[in-house]
Formats: sequence, C-alpha cells, structure tokens
Amino acid sequence: MVLLRENTKYKDKLRMDKRGAKKKECKECGYLGKVNEDEICINCEEEDKRKMDLNKCKQCRRKVQGDDEGIQCDKCGLWYHAVCENIGEALYKDLQKDNDELWFCRRCKPTVKKNLLENKKLKEDNVRMKEELQEVKEELQEVKKGNEQACEAVRRFEELIEEKN
Repeated sequence: MVLLRENTKYKDKLRMDKRGAKKKECKECGYLGKVNEDEICINCEEEDKRKMDLNKCKQCRRKVQGDDEGIQCDKCGLWYHAVCENIGEALYKDLQKDNDELWFCRRCKPTVKKNLLENKKLKEDNVRMKEELQEVKEELQEVKKGNEQACEAVRRFEELIEEKN
C-alpha cells in the first residue's frame, strides 16, 4: 500500500510504503522507489545511457560522427562504420542514393532472413487457402443447386399425392 502526503518542509510530494520508508517518484517514468540525485530511476538512467550509446559503432565501439561513413541498421537502429561492416564505397554510395533500400547489420540479418522466408511461406499458404476456399464455395453452390432440385422434386411429389387423394 502506498500513501501520499504533502511534505511541507521540501514542498514536494513524498510517498511512503507501509513500513514508513520514504520513496520518490521518477521524473521520467513515474516509478515509485529509489531515484538518483536527478530524480531518475535506474531503469530510465540505463535507457538514457543506451540512447547515448546508439551513436557508437557496435563493431569498433568508436563514435560514428558526421564526417564518418556511417550506416544505421534498419532493424535494430544501431550505427556502424561502413568499413567495420565491410561495406565497399560503391555499395555505400548506392545506399545513400536510394532511401527505399534497407540495410541490416550482421546481427540482424539472420533474423530478417528467417522472417522473410516465413513471410514468403505465409504468402504461399494464403494463396493456396484462397484457392481452396474458392473450390469450397463452388462445391457449396453445387450442393445448393442439388438441394433446390431435391426440394422441388419433393414439392411435386407432395402435389401428386394431394391430387390422388
């Protein structure tokens, strides 16, 4: 159970757990617990470090700067120096020209390849199922026609019986 009370000495809200231990709220995520001097919890602090670390090449760990030939993976969003990923100058220039072209780092390529193969299989399965569905629809139409003909025959038979009586 968490209680909220106004701390008149510091003019900020302190929270206390049921044992009376003081807890503060993280300014970024609202987590209630231990925070640093900037009033940020350890999770938000780690996230901030990770965001700052995004500019470092994941191969050589040096910062990818504006004048470097750097490339960002379209899956994980991490940056690499083109030379660290063995991207030749011609390919790098082609990737710069074509904004629709996707590039994936060595760590993401296997996952992306697996996903593309699964996607291809799903598309093939979808086409096959659509074809099977169409066949079932056609068979159902035939059954309906046969059912209508059988109902018509029963109706005529009943009319004949009524005429005989």
